[in-house]
Amino acid sequence: MRQIDSFTTLLAILLVVIQIALAIFGEKRVTVYIVATVLIYYILYSLFSLEHLSKRHMVLLNIVLIVLFTVSILYKILNIILMH
Repeated sequence: MRQIDSFTTLLAILLVVIQIALAIFGEKRVTVYIVATVLIYYILYSLFSLEHLSKRHMVLLNIVLIVLFTVSILYKILNIILMH
């Protein structure tokens, strides 16, 4: 199996497992799901060393994921600050 195929398969499996686990534990915040998804993606990306993929395609994906992650974290921080 090619490295990208292994990456994609493991990513899909981990995302499903994590999303189900969060749902079972009753997690209702969308930001938790977003952060978990982004973290799983980047952990697997670094473990599989996929730097050889097309830079053009990966740049857009990385920008979107980093923006989602940053917005999610900032949203949580602002909620904490504004509640006090």
